[in-house]
Amino acid sequence: MLHSWTCRLVAASSAILFLGGPACAAGYFIDQSQSIPGLGRADAGNVAAASDPSTVFSNPAGITELWRGADPDDIRRASSGAVLVIPTNKLKNKRMIGYPKGYGESEATVPQIIPRITPFGVELDVVGTDVPIDGPNQSNPGDPTPVGNAYMVQRLPNTPWSFGLGLTAPFGLGGEFDDNWFGRYDATEVRLVTVNFSPVVAYKLSDRISIGGGLDVQYADAKLISAVPNPDPLTGTISANTDGRFRVEGDDWSVGYNVGILYKVTPTLRAGVHYRSGIDHTLDGKATLKGLTGFLSTANFTSGASSELNLPDILSAGAVFDISYRWALFGDFTWYNWSVAEETRIKFDNGALPDAVRPAHFRDTYTVALGVERYQNENWTFRTGIKFDRTPTNDRFRDTTFADDDRVWFAVGASYKISDSLTADFAFSHLFVKDTSVDIERSFFDGTPFATTTRTKADIESYVDNIGLNVRYSF
Repeated sequence: MLHSWTCRLVAASSAILFLGGPACAAGYFIDQSQSIPGLGRADAGNVAAASDPSTVFSNPAGITELWRGADPDDIRRASSGAVLVIPTNKLKNKRMIGYPKGYGESEATVPQIIPRITPFGVELDVVGTDVPIDGPNQSNPGDPTPVGNAYMVQRLPNTPWSFGLGLTAPFGLGGEFDDNWFGRYDATEVRLVTVNFSPVVAYKLSDRISIGGGLDVQYADAKLISAVPNPDPLTGTISANTDGRFRVEGDDWSVGYNVGILYKVTPTLRAGVHYRSGIDHTLDGKATLKGLTGFLSTANFTSGASSELNLPDILSAGAVFDISYRWALFGDFTWYNWSVAEETRIKFDNGALPDAVRPAHFRDTYTVALGVERYQNENWTFRTGIKFDRTPTNDRFRDTTFADDDRVWFAVGASYKISDSLTADFAFSHLFVKDTSVDIERSFFDGTPFATTTRTKADIESYVDNIGLNVRYSF
């Protein structure tokens, strides 16, 4: 039955639902958008900085330190900011010798009917024929995107208690490709958006130790649109003009938690540790396949669908050392449990469709960052930093929708105190992404006369710029 073939083509195309888009940070964790002052030092030492309301996200234990030396009437702090993430990506299909421009090493094996003369007459054989996948290269499938944050904190005077609220977008990715590009059987559009609301509380155990923690109430929304080959056995060809279209989308609310500790080792050295739990989303929505014609038209379908989106545990440890009155040194190590993203499994409400499964095999990864700040005068503070960011992707399973590799960040930033109650923060970072490649094979309609295999081969060049602006105020 053609519906039994559908699970195989879905396994090839829908399994990338939540693993696509341009590289931003560790996996698709958007760490650069959580703190603008932190972005200016490449996020070094955020877990121990405890210098602005964004500590609600990086380590809520740090809330207790925001009022050191402050006026007793100053009991509330707030901040709001955004980072413009500007990804630049080039996905190139190497040109094959002997083929015209637009044809490259990416190719497909498609069925073709070949007549064969025998003593008993003419018989028809179906054989696999290798043909290049046509279509242009792709540049910048991800548009410049603003990612915002907002925080508010309050202390209870004459008590060791402080509270905070945070609104962030910690995970995300996106890309929109040309419908006819050579990697269209990976995706033509992919999106993941998360919104995280976090109420936190902090308690000062002593002058040297504070603890804190809270909930992460998170909404996730995802979508994928990809092309599905519609082979013509008479000519042994596929074409973007005759492709089908597969679309799947879903959303979910789920809850996690985070806890942290801040320790003043000496008057000039403080250290912090923060743990953020993984969050497992069950994304419920709908899947459709349409546009297949001829014998394959019966494989078109619409069905409810769901998939597990497993986001990683994150453990950070860092320190801040005040070298002098004007200089401070920041360091940070963060571990990400990305191995939870072992596979993508799509389940269909239509009982005729088995689960569609494709391995991702992400690996656990880490970042290491180092930064410095200079307190210039009462109005200006300057900062810079550098970070190494190891990719979670596996070379064997890397595809064009998340063609990620190791990154090195370079960042600069500044803060300007406009008044006693108002401060503006600026930051810029550039991510140098290691050039990488994709060599991935997908199978469609296995076990049928229309069995088709695509092999996408691409060279990838990427980098990312981030521009951040933030306002902090007390009241």
